[in-house]
Amino acid sequence: MKLLSRLGACLWPALFPLCALSRPLLPEPPLGTGSASFAGGGAAHASGVNAVFGNPAALSISDALQVETGMMGLSGGLSPYVLLGSKGAGKSSYSFGYFYDARPGNPPDPVPPRQGMIVGASWEALSWAVLGASVHSTGTGAGVGMDGFGIDEDAGALLHPWSALWLGLAAHNLQESGVGQEPEGFRTRRNYAASLGSGLADMHLIGITFHDPDAYYEFRSAGPPFAGGLSQAFSLASAFTPGGKLGFRGTFLLPPSGKPGLALGTFLNLPLGRSALGCAYTFQTGGSEETGEELASHSISINFRLGSKLDPIPPKVEVRADPVRAESVRPDIDSADTALAVPRDSSFPAQVDFRLTATDKTLVPGRSESEGGRNKGGAAHWAGRQASLDEGRTLSEGGIKEWTLIIRAVGADGVAGPEVKTFHGRDLPPRVIRWDAVDASGGRLPVGFYSFRLDAMDLAGNRGVTAWQLLEIGASAR
Repeated sequence: MKLLSRLGACLWPALFPLCALSRPLLPEPPLGTGSASFAGGGAAHASGVNAVFGNPAALSISDALQVETGMMGLSGGLSPYVLLGSKGAGKSSYSFGYFYDARPGNPPDPVPPRQGMIVGASWEALSWAVLGASVHSTGTGAGVGMDGFGIDEDAGALLHPWSALWLGLAAHNLQESGVGQEPEGFRTRRNYAASLGSGLADMHLIGITFHDPDAYYEFRSAGPPFAGGLSQAFSLASAFTPGGKLGFRGTFLLPPSGKPGLALGTFLNLPLGRSALGCAYTFQTGGSEETGEELASHSISINFRLGSKLDPIPPKVEVRADPVRAESVRPDIDSADTALAVPRDSSFPAQVDFRLTATDKTLVPGRSESEGGRNKGGAAHWAGRQASLDEGRTLSEGGIKEWTLIIRAVGADGVAGPEVKTFHGRDLPPRVIRWDAVDASGGRLPVGFYSFRLDAMDLAGNRGVTAWQLLEIGASAR
């Protein structure tokens, strides 16, 4: 092992040249409360848009939109950020945002405040593997390029080899581009992370039910992975209410130098219909003295998630016409698709009973055992990926807001004519509507063909419509 470490320390700078070591080391961009609760890591944990800071492969945005704003603060200054993300085409996700970083780094050799942009994307290449990459720019605002701005890349992978086990791999600052030149600039350092995690659906211990508990063990290297400088992190988390509305995470960090680190985070998720609002707070202390992580940090964030339509299911509607008092049968009509209404004599109108049915199903919050949620083996969400707002919803009886039965004339050439009668109402339609073959003004309609259909709308605005059906009003048999 010592031989490997020496070889790595000698060969790695030759293969990947480092920036000038005389420049101060730049702290990483703000991590967000999710990664901060891992004491600056979490390469195998997907926490929505802010995963772009830790491992772009962990971007698991299956909702229509996510927006997160937060503030990462050390004793030297506050660092706000804002991120936006969404699901992309196929099985992909993307995120982009802006950050302002006022953390000074090493107090004896501080770096000035800087700002930047970051954009990342992930793609589910296989059913058990997700790949991701991100590009971020950082600068002091004093210029572009070598005068005060640097561009670098991160890459990662998230693997799910077994049902309740996932592995995250991430590499940061692949170019080690740094920002600016000596003596005003500062350097960045390539670093790596490997995280192994597992989780359960529920766990009962000393009379307490832990919902969605998970555990992670993570290696991180500050520089070449075989050149020493490995830190280790142990993280545990659980929700204490069903559906993860309230949860906590605790992480213990053993850095290669500096004080041992500790991070404690609390998370509150508030469902808002088809949306959700997440609030988080994390306290972190200990870590690398060179990057300023040894000082205490308090971070807060608000995450808004807009899910897909809460009720995407249209109502199921049916209607049929049953003639009343039909005492004769027309031999020239041989179609099961055409109802024939014939009055008993000329003093009686033709009558039709329309039989209407309208039912609706809607999705409501709940624990689902479907493929999109937990499986029967109790495995956590796929590879630690954040569940979409659609997961955990179950079908329930919905409601009908309004309905309309339309009857219109049909011309001799089969062309649809004008509407002659409309029935409309709110809530569920009646089971039977009797029609005396009259128009909207009450006048008796002539013999001929007519068509009808039923249209219903549920409380979410989805519409269910039947196909047009034919109805014939015949002449009197007497």
